[in-house]
Amino acid sequence: MKILSTSKAMMLFFLVFMLASCETSQVTKMSFDKTAITINLGQVDTLTAKITYTGDISAIPLKLINADSTILEVKENSSSASNEGGSTTLERTYVLKALKAGITTLTLKAGNIELKCQVTTEQKKLTFQKATAYNYGDYYDTETNNFELRLMENGLSFNTEGKIVGTGYILLMDMFGALTQNTFGDGEYFPAEDGRAVSYLKGELFENEDGEEDSFGSRIYKFTTNGTEEYLINEGSLKVITVGLSTMITADFITTEGEIINISFSGTIDNQDKREAPEDLKPAFTKGLLYYLGDAYNSKTVNTYIAYLGSETVNFNDTVIKGDFISIELNTALNIKDSIPSGTYNLMGALTYANMIPGSIVPGYTSTDGENWGTWFYGEKTKKIKTGNMVVKREGKKYKFQYEFFDRFGTRVSGMYNDTLKYVDGTKSSGVKGMNLIRKDVKKRELNKMMIKKMPLSWKRD
Repeated sequence: MKILSTSKAMMLFFLVFMLASCETSQVTKMSFDKTAITINLGQVDTLTAKITYTGDISAIPLKLINADSTILEVKENSSSASNEGGSTTLERTYVLKALKAGITTLTLKAGNIELKCQVTTEQKKLTFQKATAYNYGDYYDTETNNFELRLMENGLSFNTEGKIVGTGYILLMDMFGALTQNTFGDGEYFPAEDGRAVSYLKGELFENEDGEEDSFGSRIYKFTTNGTEEYLINEGSLKVITVGLSTMITADFITTEGEIINISFSGTIDNQDKREAPEDLKPAFTKGLLYYLGDAYNSKTVNTYIAYLGSETVNFNDTVIKGDFISIELNTALNIKDSIPSGTYNLMGALTYANMIPGSIVPGYTSTDGENWGTWFYGEKTKKIKTGNMVVKREGKKYKFQYEFFDRFGTRVSGMYNDTLKYVDGTKSSGVKGMNLIRKDVKKRELNKMMIKKMPLSWKRD
């Protein structure tokens, strides 16, 4: 019997080991969960591969090849393995993001086995046939006109109750133009939060008074027989070009979900003037209240008062005020704490500390927490006072007010008050109980150069 040398025996053992390894480390089956995928531009999808193998997977070349990385971004998201009957199944998930419109192929290679999946990326393109632009004037108090641009597909219309019926897409844009611009005009509109001219408000969600989620700003709706889908516009620009009677509108918007949507319209725009018509209001105020707030704005320059004037039906102790009512927020010198000196008081040109001086009146504004402060008139309609003045003459405990105020739409609130004012020190615990328009716990209030009360567009149509 011939005995092998030690070196030959080791070589034989190594050869048998290598042959055994080659036999056991192999892929027996591969599959994708999808054979073809279509993804809208900016959106993502997933592709999961299942690879069943024996032996050591690291010994098998395993690679996913993307034919065109400019069309599709591919990232490995997760990987897991399970064993059954001597085989192992590797499950690997890839995240796919559409970068630009086109077609690419994903090829998974494992040894000599190949598996392919075709991916088509396309941009959602909406072409509208009907356009209406509503001018609401300086609705947001931004020194610009607020326009609601509405683009609709032919499949949608309004019924006799003013509700949308049919199927298709509608675009609602909350936009701004110059105060001198009475109809929706040309330009390239970008998103902005301050209501500047040639801009639009992004679409956002908020919680309404009923505690339900609602939306405002610029957005797209898709009406189907099964319900409504909503897309909030987050980025992108909208271009408007008018030649003669025809207007071209184009846009590429990015939604809050990352989808890129192309918008186009060509035709005439139905411009409608929804600006509030100016009125001449002459309320008859017969009773008054003087509410002292101290240096409520922490200005270091003035003390602030609110002069509340009401008609005969107003009861300052009621939780609900009935009748005409005005709150005039004015400022005096720091050493005056129980009365309003005689003189002429003018509305501040802007809500800034530089304008917070004795003899000034704070214009109406809505704070970030939803409170109305400054000077407001409450009647059949609420008027935010923007400009004007008031002449004050004080003789003992009696005051004579001669006022002429204007809101931003040109409504005039004017008249005279000639009577005493009940004094309330709002810096102390005592106050007028039950009156919800007066804060009993007065806090320091900070001034902002711009305060926009963001409201849903539907509120304008109530």
